[in-house]
Amino acid sequence: MVGWRRRKQGEKRPTYVHGSSNFTCVIHYGGDFVMSPRMKYTSKRVANFDFVDVDTFSTFTLCEMVEKLIVDAPFAVYWRVPNAALSTASVKPLKTDHDCIAMMNSLPDNRHIHIYMKPVRVVADEEVNEDLEDFNKEEEIYEEDHDDEEKVNEDEIHGAATGQEEAYVNEEEAEVYEDEEIHIDANEEDVAATATKKKKMMILLHQKKNVILLLLKRKLMMLKKKLMLLLLKKKKVILLLKKQLMLLKKKKTLKLQKNLMLVIMNMIGQEMKSAEKRME
Repeated sequence: MVGWRRRKQGEKRPTYVHGSSNFTCVIHYGGDFVMSPRMKYTSKRVANFDFVDVDTFSTFTLCEMVEKLIVDAPFAVYWRVPNAALSTASVKPLKTDHDCIAMMNSLPDNRHIHIYMKPVRVVADEEVNEDLEDFNKEEEIYEEDHDDEEKVNEDEIHGAATGQEEAYVNEEEAEVYEDEEIHIDANEEDVAATATKKKKMMILLHQKKNVILLLLKRKLMMLKKKLMLLLLKKKKVILLLKKQLMLLKKKKTLKLQKNLMLVIMNMIGQEMKSAEKRME
């Protein structure tokens, strides 16, 4: 069973005793960090999760809390060093269990720690698809030009193989040659532009891949946490059943002992009555 709970609106904040194993996560969400001129968080939306156990807090626990906030957009999580103003030095990433341990070691006396959710930019699918379509069109144009060049080269090789004589270079041939040079230069520019476009596409696809992997990783972490909770619940149910069985056995034993005592008392009573009759 989860020990922590989200504080309701208007409910008083808990007071923790010194050295308590519980603390409160104050999660700021729905905004982003900006500099104007000092660093601040743009949203005033806050969710308080009280009675969080220091020993069991982890990234799984944090994911469960975030699920309560219904945040759909990808995000990164940070925590602020207690008793420090918002700054690039006081805001620390909260990605791994090592980060969670570092945060636990920095808990203030009031046992309240502030956590911030920062949105992560994701490349839109439509933008990627449009770039892919443009890239494919340019690839087709490049391949057609490249095929034409190969065909010309094959004709030249075939002409040389059949022993055709070399033609003298005249003015018209020189003009054609210049046109071919211009065409070659244009093709080289197309190749360079295509390479640049391809590089841009690879970067966009890589960014999209990283975001998808991050989302899948978080989903896997949440599923693992749920599985762990189910296993814990199963163990607790087994322990409760064993405890109930022991109580039943104990009650049964006590009942048998009580019945035996009643039988003995009846026997003693009968013997005493018989002895009184004999004495009379």
